[in-house]
Amino acid sequence: MHYIDKFLNKITMYRLVLYSLFALAAIALVLSFVGILSFGPIPLVLSFCILIAACWVSNSLIARIFNITVNVESAYITALILFFIVAPVENIQEMLILALVGVIAMASKYMLAIRKKHIFNPAAISLVIMGLLGSGIAFWWVATPWLFPFTVIIGLLIVRKIRRFDLFLSFLAFALVIGGVYAVIQDENIGEKFMQMFLSWPLVFLGTVMLTEPLTMSSSRKTRIIYGAIVGGLFSAQFHIGPLFASPELALVIGNVFAYIVSSKQKLLLKFTGKRQLSENVYEFIFKPNQKLAFTSGQYLEWTVRSDRTDSRGNRRFFTVASAPGDDDIRLGVRISKDSSTFKQRLMTLVEGETAVASSLSGDFMMPRNKEKPLIFIAGGIGITPFISMIRHMLKSGEKRNIKMLYAANSVNDFAYKDLLEEAKIKIGVETRYIAAEKITEEMIKDAIGNDKPTFYISGPDVMVRAYKKLLRNIGIIRTNIRTDYFPGF
Repeated sequence: MHYIDKFLNKITMYRLVLYSLFALAAIALVLSFVGILSFGPIPLVLSFCILIAACWVSNSLIARIFNITVNVESAYITALILFFIVAPVENIQEMLILALVGVIAMASKYMLAIRKKHIFNPAAISLVIMGLLGSGIAFWWVATPWLFPFTVIIGLLIVRKIRRFDLFLSFLAFALVIGGVYAVIQDENIGEKFMQMFLSWPLVFLGTVMLTEPLTMSSSRKTRIIYGAIVGGLFSAQFHIGPLFASPELALVIGNVFAYIVSSKQKLLLKFTGKRQLSENVYEFIFKPNQKLAFTSGQYLEWTVRSDRTDSRGNRRFFTVASAPGDDDIRLGVRISKDSSTFKQRLMTLVEGETAVASSLSGDFMMPRNKEKPLIFIAGGIGITPFISMIRHMLKSGEKRNIKMLYAANSVNDFAYKDLLEEAKIKIGVETRYIAAEKITEEMIKDAIGNDKPTFYISGPDVMVRAYKKLLRNIGIIRTNIRTDYFPGF
């Protein structure tokens, strides 16, 4: 698992999904060449090319018309998802319909949106719309025993990358329970029913590749579990709503409506106003939003910047908000190095007035409501940012809590926000211990605990977070008193 996580930490979720789907498409093509799949390689290649072209061209044109910053992977991911759902084309009419499916999918992100935030998974809503138009073309040919093991591998990698097992397991559990209920009612063998659901239904593909899309997913853990349950239950249910009959795509679309209702609906257009250097390799970037962001300290946003060139990590990234709720500006602290991604390099070249887009507010790494509860913050490197948002909030509101912080960095030159941390010590009593070029030890933690029974908050690189979580468990800290920060990629 260590080597898998090491690989996953080097790639963003979107690129992981993109490369995984490309690999699955290549596998499908090989299976088609050797005659294992029920359709030939030429229809597969034609469908692939039509969808890639239709999605890329329509996405680029619509974005240009509305002057919107595009996500470079979005069109390709949607095209590939549709590739595995719609039956390969056989004639000109089917080619035209397939192209229309791709165009509708891309248009839905802009046309079926409220306050510039789209509601539905593009691939799913496109298929639902086509069904309403009398062209039910969803075939879900990805659901075949030959592709199943590969789908499981890429699906679990995606879920592991974004730490959304709660969502997937909720979906899976409710899908199986409802499927089992129908099996009993219809006097079917439950074991055979479950086997069919895994091997011949798109259970894994929908639950890992499509359900986990960040822009249409619920933002908190509780609502994610409900979201997964809704989609899972509807996935296995047999129902119809007027002209709409039960289908995987309809289940996801209905779930998307719930996720939209319970999640943050803000999509911010941000104007860059400046940056300041916080330490040798850390900078804070400051943006003026077109509306105030309603959030809680410790949460993060997905950021998109325009870029003429991108590396394998793309032009969108998740960053914790370093501002306090209610601030007029939005700030993010970023570690910049010589080998930084093109995304970070682009941040460094931003000039005043340039714009970025931020949306998909998420995260459960928030302080407890009980203000009397003692807290110990453990920060590693740029993992200081959620704590900075919390401290800024307390300084702004005058709120005081029993908080001690252990802040580790590679060297004394890597500590950021020292001025703010010193202010917090004086005004609200937050004590920070700086630990340079060494690990936080068991003795340091025990010293910080004293006679208290604190809740621990850990934020930093994934390897560090897992190491200190293990250390805390080894010294007797129960799981419910350990909160860890994680978001899918820096």
